[in-house]
Amino acid sequence: MLSHYTFRSLLLLLLVSFCIACEGSKGEAQTPLPDLQALNPVVLQQEGPEIHQFWEFADESGLWETNFTIPAAIQTFRDSLLQAIGPDTLEFMLKRERSVTEKSDLPLDSLDNWQIVHQGYAGRIRDINYLEAQILNYQISRFPLLSHPTEFHGFILNNEKADLIRVYISASDAPFPPKPYAVTDQVDSLTQQDWDLIFHLHNHYRDPEENYLGAMGPSMADTHYFKNLHKRVGLGHALVTNGYTTCVIKPSELPTFNSH
Repeated sequence: MLSHYTFRSLLLLLLVSFCIACEGSKGEAQTPLPDLQALNPVVLQQEGPEIHQFWEFADESGLWETNFTIPAAIQTFRDSLLQAIGPDTLEFMLKRERSVTEKSDLPLDSLDNWQIVHQGYAGRIRDINYLEAQILNYQISRFPLLSHPTEFHGFILNNEKADLIRVYISASDAPFPPKPYAVTDQVDSLTQQDWDLIFHLHNHYRDPEENYLGAMGPSMADTHYFKNLHKRVGLGHALVTNGYTTCVIKPSELPTFNSH
């Protein structure tokens, strides 16, 4: 049988352990992931709806997770897409854009870039992650993807020494993104210092007659841009997203794709 003194000692030890655990939980909860709509960006250049700007924040593991609460503008897009094309067509399109089939007997140079991805020659398809969703959400909260589709340039850099992430976006109200010179001037300079361009993010959509959902594969123009960007500053990965899935392309895979 435990003595009164031993019982009190054990009780005190349990209480201290519980408090330490609580403090650890509080510490983790004190670092919320960034909400780009709630953060003030640093504006490099703006003319009407055309923006070139960036945000900077701590590098957290949650930025790269694919299990997260979908931001409001993306959820609205998803709900609207479901209404526009119906559940059966949406399910078919999602399966189509996630699919990787066996390689065909056709020569590689006869395939288009979408086929190159979906036959498993290059690129990898996964669910959209938190940071990609934040960037897409920011732009489609400005111009809804279904009714006013646009594409953007997103540049994601990290500074390992400072444990920081910097996200640039160049976007407008036009279907195609503006020339991102105001951003690339900074990217060129930063990559000569302690920063690395780890991702370039681009979004895709389709016309209504093709059921809206963007293709998981780079266009010829995308590939041309990715190749030049990698040659100039060293691109970690090229990303193409449609709000559900993201195609991830390594620099070593870029020569496999067709470009202008």
